[in-house]
Amino acid sequence: MVLVCSFSFASPSGGLSGLMHALANAEGSVTPLSFYTNIHSDVNLGLLGGTKIVDGLYLNGQSFNFHIVSDKKDSCARIGAAFLLHTIAFPIAIYDFFDPSSHSINAYYVMVMLLNPTLEFYVVREYVPISVGIGYNTDWFAFKPKQKFYFRAHGDVNIDLPFVRVTASYSYSFLDTYDLKKGFSFYLGVALFRFPVSEGWWSKS
Repeated sequence: MVLVCSFSFASPSGGLSGLMHALANAEGSVTPLSFYTNIHSDVNLGLLGGTKIVDGLYLNGQSFNFHIVSDKKDSCARIGAAFLLHTIAFPIAIYDFFDPSSHSINAYYVMVMLLNPTLEFYVVREYVPISVGIGYNTDWFAFKPKQKFYFRAHGDVNIDLPFVRVTASYSYSFLDTYDLKKGFSFYLGVALFRFPVSEGWWSKS
């Protein structure tokens, strides 16, 4: 199954207003299915993509992320509430399909970039492209009386192979979120269905 999501952005002006305008006005691109984990407590499955800022520099975001953090104390796994926020994109997209002048989906694109942004730069672009990135991930585990928040900053090294991206991340969690404790941890990830496009996340021209 090929998963497609049209995160489109262009940029006419600087500052925060220019960024927000960029997040609401870009060209669509093919979106890969991403998976990353720190092995023992934190797992995230979602769609990954973004837009080109300048040559070699990209702003990425994660959408529809199904995020799970284990909780050994209660012998269960906690599902992040951000997943429910992402479900609003489906009815909004249908509404925009029947009313192309609405552009309501643009608000969702902005939300995606604010919740889980990554700034990525390609240090090697030929043969086997390699990039580095920095960003953060947020979530809210609302389905429990003692609700917990999740905030993790990360630095990444990405290797783009044919149709697959492999990512290694060194992260710092600012909060204790169930079994994921405050401090540094190492993450591994893959992104599938990655196709080169002329504009968008995976275009390096």
